[in-house]
Amino acid sequence: LYITVTPSTKNLTNESGTFALTVDTNVSSVSVSVNTGGAGPWLEYTSSVGGSYNFSYTANTGQVDRSALIRFSGDNISADCYVEQARTSPSAIWVSPSTGSVSSSSGSVTVAVTTQNVDTVTPTISGDWITQGTISGDDYTYDYTANTSSASRTGIVTFSGNGASATYTLTQEGYVAPTPILSVTPTSDSVTAESGSVTIMLR
Repeated sequence: LYITVTPSTKNLTNESGTFALTVDTNVSSVSVSVNTGGAGPWLEYTSSVGGSYNFSYTANTGQVDRSALIRFSGDNISADCYVEQARTSPSAIWVSPSTGSVSSSSGSVTVAVTTQNVDTVTPTISGDWITQGTISGDDYTYDYTANTSSASRTGIVTFSGNGASATYTLTQEGYVAPTPILSVTPTSDSVTAESGSVTIMLR
């Protein structure tokens, strides 16, 4: 008597789905059991046609891999298939660059925002001198006003979603008044020994 199962190991992604195992046997009747090791009924036997046995599995939303043992048995013999499902990668957000420094003049900056397992990115701006500009794919543009104060200022844009977050910090220089410049034209002149007058222009 014999029971063989193909494949004897099965690796699954973290997403939900179905698969089939092929069982070759000469026993009179085959029973199927699924042992998930206390992880709940994430893997289930659904049906069989001939030697093809069908299974369905739910998505693994946890942060650890999970495994199960499928056993085909009959007439005091058995064959196993070991199943392992990958964990879900944690949600993450990356911002590049993460910091920026600009002059006191008005302008705009663009940052690239990339994500992993994040459905929707929500930007939050700290600093009323920064406003949301355009969003094109992964590129987020932010406009900023001129800084009329002599003190520098810092604003933060926080990108969040699915429990993950990342920040972009923008620092703007303080306003520096231009140094007054006085020019005299002409800078020199020559006159005769007689009395008279000269004209100069100040700018």
